[in-house]
Amino acid sequence: MSDNESIPRVDLGILAKVPKWRFYSHLFPSKVGAKPAWLSLKPLPTVDNLKCGICSEVCIFLLQIYSPLIESDDSFHRTIFVFICRNPNCSLPNDSRNIVVLRSCLPRENRFYSYIPPDYDSETANRSAPSECYYQSLCALCGCVGQKKCGSCQRIYYCCKSHQVLDWKEGHKEECGVLQIGRNDNTIEEGAKSFETELTKSNFSVEELEKMAFSKSDRTFENFKKIVKVHPEQMIRYSRKGTPLWITDENQLNVDDVPNCQYCGSRRVFEFQIMPHLVYKLGLDSIGKSLDWGVISIFTCEKSCTDTSNNYLREFAYKQDVTN
Repeated sequence: MSDNESIPRVDLGILAKVPKWRFYSHLFPSKVGAKPAWLSLKPLPTVDNLKCGICSEVCIFLLQIYSPLIESDDSFHRTIFVFICRNPNCSLPNDSRNIVVLRSCLPRENRFYSYIPPDYDSETANRSAPSECYYQSLCALCGCVGQKKCGSCQRIYYCCKSHQVLDWKEGHKEECGVLQIGRNDNTIEEGAKSFETELTKSNFSVEELEKMAFSKSDRTFENFKKIVKVHPEQMIRYSRKGTPLWITDENQLNVDDVPNCQYCGSRRVFEFQIMPHLVYKLGLDSIGKSLDWGVISIFTCEKSCTDTSNNYLREFAYKQDVTN
């Protein structure tokens, strides 16, 4: 924390490989890729809650940040989930309609998790942990609620037809009929092609950021490069009630234009931003159409309000790109 208490703290998230069992929901992970480790285990978001605002297909999980508010009884456990449409045609410049952000909160005393903190160092102690699949069937591809079943093996569920088709192409065609019971018994069991890693805090200098080759140059971008160069591996900049680190002079969001919370009417505040280096790490960058972004800034309800009828509340994302 700076000596100037008016300057919000900034925590940096980097990627680190950890054992699969560390992604159990009751260990409250921050993670990138594969399937979400849901916080509130029931009910989960429906397909309609996760549709892309451009093509209406179901978005896939990008990352989640565990960000508890200890001072709030209702938000003792709190996780922000970010989903994105996998269709590159929906990744339009400075357009955030292909991104879905959901916030889930739980009090310390709740029906899913123990009041006592879990053992973060023992795999054995965590094998009988509560799981969202105890309450509902889950999509084999994305980990969301599975409403459709494979007509052949009758064992695997999907949230929508498009995810069933994708999973068929990505391996289920060969596995169908010879699967071992239990493939969907734990959302931590991911496909070999999935990318999954933990987000941890960084407090040290690393090598210079790769693939930050934008042709646009302005004062804001030069400042962005100067700041990022100190910790070039940063994937997340977390600073609740702070300000985004804009990547260019153009298309900066005025905080007065951030919509208020649609549930309680409170203003939304900046919480964290997703950095462009994550595009490179996930292998999303390519020539032509691809999933990419300059920075994605996430704004959440200042009061972190809750709704007993809805455990996953929609929040606001703003994508700023560098355009030629």
